[in-house]
Order: sequence, then C-alpha cells, then structure tokens
Amino acid sequence: MKNRTKTILSGLIISGFLVAGSLGVVAQGGGQSKGKRPAQQQQKGGMEKGRTVTKQQRDQLQTCTTAADRLRDQTREMAKLAGGGFRMEDGLKLRDQLRDQLRTMDREHERLMQGLSQEQKMIWRERIRTMDQERTRVQDRFREMNQEFGKPNPDPAMIRKQAQEMERAVNEWRKQYREMNLG
Repeated sequence: MKNRTKTILSGLIISGFLVAGSLGVVAQGGGQSKGKRPAQQQQKGGMEKGRTVTKQQRDQLQTCTTAADRLRDQTREMAKLAGGGFRMEDGLKLRDQLRDQLRTMDREHERLMQGLSQEQKMIWRERIRTMDQERTRVQDRFREMNQEFGKPNPDPAMIRKQAQEMERAVNEWRKQYREMNLG
C-alpha cells in the first residue's frame, strides 16, 4: 500500500511538472521572465528545443515557403509594372497570376495547419495568429487592387501601393514559416 501511494504521488508530481512545463511555467520568478509573455516563452522553447516535426510537416512548410516566395516575387513585379510604363493588358495578366498564386498559397497554408497536432498549434499559436492576420492583409490588398483594375481608368500609383503592401504582408507571413522551420 505504501509503495503504491508513493508511485501514485510520484506520478502526480511528474504530471504536474509536465503540465507546468507545457504551459511555460517556470519555478523561478512565478513563471514569467521579465518582458516576455508565456506565449513567447512557449514559442521560443517549443518545437525549436527538440520536439519533433515530421518529414511531411517539414516538406509542407517548405512548400508554403516556396508559395510565399512566388507570391512575393509576383507582387514585386506588379509594383514594378505599375511604377512605370503601365500597360493595362500586362497588369490584368499579372493580376490573374497573383490571384492564382494567392489561392495556391492559401491552399498550402491550410494543408500545413491541418497537418499540425494540437500541441504544435498551441506552441505556435502566436505565429499562427500573426500568419492569419497577414493572410487577411494580403487578401484585402489584393481585393483593393482588383477593384482598382475594375475602374474605367485604373490608377497605376494605387495598384503599385497595393502591390507593395501585399509584398510587405507576404514577407511577414513568410517570416513566420521560416521561424517555424526546424531543418
């Protein structure tokens, strides 16, 4: 009976430490270091400190990064086109390519999110939140660009501005993928 009680207590103590560790609680300092929120502590210490990521997840992360690279390059091309010598026919063609690449990036991003475990989603929740915000920003800028193309006399300066904003958002989105990648 004594041994069984010790075993149960040991199990509870170990479980408590595991739960506290997964929540980012540290025995010293009440669980928070100065200037860092627990979510940031989890992100820095989660996957990056040895928890496993499958080869399939790494491959999907690479696919997402590649899709982001393509979208970024196309937004740069649109900004360059709209910056001088703008031809509507070239702009429409590139806009369609941007739309298709944005759809590809969305699809690949969803595949990545579906392939993450609950633990990974918890660890990366701040990165995922940031990606969702940037994703919305990219979609909003594309929608505004598309509306500009729908006008009788589209303003190349507005198209350029939207393309540059899209590029900035894609870069931030891509940065989150890069920081998730564990190589």
